Amino acid sequence: MSQLKSIKVLVAHCDPLARAGLSATFCRYSDFEVIEALDPCGRGQPAPQAPASPLPDVVVADYERGMALVADAESQETPMASSKV
Repeated sequence: MSQLKSIKVLVAHCDPLARAGLSATFCRYSDFEVIEALDPCGRGQPAPQAPASPLPDVVVADYERGMALVADAESQETPMASSKV
């Protein structure tokens, strides 16, 4: 029997409680691997950048952060730019 690859998840949410809860929920299941949990809030930090490697299979983000990630991916011509929203 072959081992299935895990689904890589990027969590980018402004609310720390939501971000922690989403990350914890995904971590409970061996099918998911949280590759990054971004703190993209406006605390003087720039908008999140699309991760270079490994690329996520799924992005869970609040609306504003999700749109920022999509815009960044489209401007960089990354494989993420061809993803469906």
